[in-house]
Amino acid sequence: LLKQNILPNAVSGILNKIEIMKLIQTCLELHKQKIAQGSKIYSVEQKIEGKIKTISGELEIKGKIDRLDINADNTYSIIDYKTGKFTDSDNFFDFGKRLQLGIYATLLEDELNLKSIQYWYFNNPEELIIEEEVTDEFINNVKEIVDDITSIVISGVVAPRNYSIE
Repeated sequence: LLKQNILPNAVSGILNKIEIMKLIQTCLELHKQKIAQGSKIYSVEQKIEGKIKTISGELEIKGKIDRLDINADNTYSIIDYKTGKFTDSDNFFDFGKRLQLGIYATLLEDELNLKSIQYWYFNNPEELIIEEEVTDEFINNVKEIVDDITSIVISGVVAPRNYSIE
């Protein structure tokens, strides 16, 4: 595949060099916007682990944050890079699709002054950054969803529910 100028990618199928260059250019543009707003990269590919208390006991979580920025106001933003297409939904958590960063925010809430979680969609020209403010209500909603999911899995009933942060 490399000799044919295409690279395999488990998530996005096959990307050619032109598509890869477009992704890199989009990433650089978004990065420039953040710098212009006074943000700096705090860490990349940061491993994270911790426990979330659920009604069924503690749940151990391990993951990796694509990027953590420190903002001009000394708050932090968790950023996740997305190469797939963005699907708009009135519901931020949309059946758990965006739950990952909410869980990371829950794990970091006592360590850092978190301002937002952001999803950077490199293949979506209309809306590149999807951002949600991290508030106490947001964290409580994440914990409630994790409780629900844990209870559902333990009970053996795995059926999607529509979650909303409103």
